[in-house]
Amino acid sequence: EYSTFNKCRNCNLCFSIPMVSATDTMYSTMYSDISAYTEWKWEYQITYEAIKSIRELHRESTLLEIGAGNGSFTKRVAPEFIDKKNMLCTEFSEEGRKEIERYGVRCIADNVLDEQYSPDRKYSIICMFQVLEHIEDINKAFAQLNSLSMIGTNLFIGIPNDLGRAFYEGIGVIEDVPPIHLSRFSAESLRILARKYNWIVVDHRRQKQNHL
Repeated sequence: EYSTFNKCRNCNLCFSIPMVSATDTMYSTMYSDISAYTEWKWEYQITYEAIKSIRELHRESTLLEIGAGNGSFTKRVAPEFIDKKNMLCTEFSEEGRKEIERYGVRCIADNVLDEQYSPDRKYSIICMFQVLEHIEDINKAFAQLNSLSMIGTNLFIGIPNDLGRAFYEGIGVIEDVPPIHLSRFSAESLRILARKYNWIVVDHRRQKQNHL
């Protein structure tokens, strides 16, 4: 199999051709050991603080975490901010799902960003940490996100640092390899994507990296 990684001159979005993602089975195999998951990440902390500051937040709010890993983030926000019964996680890894279910939060293997998935409720908070860059059809995914959200939903997205990835490639370290990572978003490409689907980018931050 052969693919190319391309860059848009208008918004600096990088993307693979073809855009074909890894299978659910591949991801499940890659993360069969929950020790492969990081317990706490920079984007978790940023999101945790943002959720804490949401004025209208209450325990009956609803939260969806897509690609929840072993539940590191989920365990911090439930039940501190949101009741466990009002949370849903998705995770392809069976071990990850078991860990989250043991904590008392429902976790499913379904791809909720697939147009075939029919949501049974809408969510006031949606979190996607290191998920967007794996998606092969971003248009369908955002159309589905709209069906999962309500007016005023807060969407938190964590993605690889585009400047960091460019730095590594400059010294010959290639990590954004399809079919795992299919895209690399810049701040401008995120704003264009948001406008297309009626979202507003309220905040955009890059994690500081000493080697840069």
